[in-house]
Amino acid sequence: MNLRRTRFRHTIAALAITLMALPGLAHALDYVEGFDALPLMPGLAPSAAGSLIFDKPDGRILEAVLIGQVSASDTFSYYEPTLRSLGWEAVDESGAERHYRRGVENLQLLYQEGAGTAPAQLILRLNPAPAN
Repeated sequence: MNLRRTRFRHTIAALAITLMALPGLAHALDYVEGFDALPLMPGLAPSAAGSLIFDKPDGRILEAVLIGQVSASDTFSYYEPTLRSLGWEAVDESGAERHYRRGVENLQLLYQEGAGTAPAQLILRLNPAPAN
């Protein structure tokens, strides 16, 4: 009987430890809504407006606005290698804007500095690439 109680207590303790770890795991696995496997940069959060997701026969149209107290250089330093590892090829870079292409899709990242104490915004737009 004592052995059963000990095993039961150990099982409950292990379950409690696992459940306490879940919120931390969930935060580590945050992704930008609608964007395949694109992680959410630490310091950024989705805006209250949420993402625009529209599927159409010739491709997806997505837009997400992320907000946070992050710099443009930190933002692009985070997303450039991440996007490359996901198969995106850089096609244009100008100031606070970056353009990428993967297959039949174009991705635009537009960084906008916040005014005063307002957070910065990172706007991600995914559109079908124009037909050649």
